[in-house]
Amino acid sequence: MLFMTSALLTAALQAPFAIGHETVTFTDSSRNNRTISTEIWYPATVNGDSAPVASAPSAGFPVVSFGHGFLMVADRYEFLWEALVPEGYIVVLPRTEGNVLPNHGALGLDLAFLIGRMQLEGSTPGSPYFGAVGARSAVGGHSMGGGASVLAASYDLSIDAVFNLAAAETNPSAEAAAALVLQPSLMIAGTNDCVTPLAEHQGLIHAALASSCSTLVEIDGASHCQFAASDFFCNTGEFCSASISRTEQHERTLALLVPWLGAQLRDDGADWIEFGQALRSPNNASVTGSCNPGPLRICEAQANSSGAAGTLGTAGSSSLAANSLQLVASDLPASTVGLFFFADGTTNLPVGNGTLCLGGTVQRLPVEFATPAGVMTHDLDTTAVAAPSGPITAGTTWGFQAWFRDNAAGGSLFNLTEATAVSFVP
Repeated sequence: MLFMTSALLTAALQAPFAIGHETVTFTDSSRNNRTISTEIWYPATVNGDSAPVASAPSAGFPVVSFGHGFLMVADRYEFLWEALVPEGYIVVLPRTEGNVLPNHGALGLDLAFLIGRMQLEGSTPGSPYFGAVGARSAVGGHSMGGGASVLAASYDLSIDAVFNLAAAETNPSAEAAAALVLQPSLMIAGTNDCVTPLAEHQGLIHAALASSCSTLVEIDGASHCQFAASDFFCNTGEFCSASISRTEQHERTLALLVPWLGAQLRDDGADWIEFGQALRSPNNASVTGSCNPGPLRICEAQANSSGAAGTLGTAGSSSLAANSLQLVASDLPASTVGLFFFADGTTNLPVGNGTLCLGGTVQRLPVEFATPAGVMTHDLDTTAVAAPSGPITAGTTWGFQAWFRDNAAGGSLFNLTEATAVSFVP
């Protein structure tokens, strides 16, 4: 089993979607027919304005609604839609509340409204988005828009996740609204932010969140305005500078945000492991908070001689204090021999008669035997096992998979289950 001890390199997959765009003005009849000028960036068959919407997966394209900073325009966030749309997200950015006396509450309502409106478009025959819009969504924003994203999440609990960049306190208060926010949250701040310092803005909002899944990351050297393209008004109000380039700040931001969205809106275990790796980056000055989303699938298994594909689940708790996590592999050949293994990286490679989902340095667990019903278990003792990169600690995420003999299938005479990502808590 050479693959158990060898490091595996994974080629990044080319993002499949081109970027389409249109500017639309929607009307919210529930607010005295308020008009909301909106930029829509969406997965398309070719790049360009009014390009045909790409064929969506069965779950549809998730919607991401994003709010701009004070006196800033939607165009300043090109780096976000250029990263998210090719990955299969519809990104909507309202152009409202761009004046010197913005109504933060109205902007929050606009952000929430646009998610519902795009989902309505997805269910309306004749709309270019008919059949393409998914049920999952996230709301985000920068600075003022970041605070407004918290307001939006408190207004509409059907929104699945909330994220923001250098969020600012708002009126009505984002800090007060955070007590009503139950959705998973990611807040990204910068150590060199003298416009909305963490201790006076994001830190207070994060501490007030009601969510049991919230993370606050402070990027070392990042400034307030570099969370967007260069902007005259933002630059005028900023009296300190970043110690990293704007491009590097965008890259570090996306390294956190893209896999976090994939885990939250697509239940993707590989993305959750990638997010965990990004959290451990030395580029982060601090990480606060934790999240245990439950086991998430990393990749699918191939059928074995039982007639089914091997599954991998868990029983017990991922709490280190409880130390009661049990790994459970099912739908295996009767009474076969196998073992579980785990790693902090992912891949997707044909190995034997199946698919290897875990990459990097892989740690084996003891050999086990399946029952006549094709179920194999292992009680994971987190106090005794040494993980590939050190001990299993609270706040870390690991991928688990099972290898098993399958002589009746022929071929390589072995197969693998699906893989599952597990996050450990204190």
